[in-house]
Amino acid sequence: YALRMINERFCRFARSIFLPMLRIQPRISSFPPEVKTFDEYTADADSFMSLTTSRIDELRGNSLLVVAPNFISLLTNSYYGGTAVRPI
Repeated sequence: YALRMINERFCRFARSIFLPMLRIQPRISSFPPEVKTFDEYTADADSFMSLTTSRIDELRGNSLLVVAPNFISLLTNSYYGGTAVRPI
């Protein structure tokens, strides 16, 4: 339950970060935690997907942040002056 609440709180925080850059309301959602090895997860992931690992000392563990390829493209386009009119 605690990890699910942390995921939801991070999603709310991420929405507030991306909203000014994208100029649209992003749909960012969290999923229930799953225990997998990194190799198992990356075998099913898209090739252009951003996978970022980080350590969270307060939780005594590691986290994996996954950003989908279409969201990366939309962020890049918007950052360099493009229009972000596509829904995410």
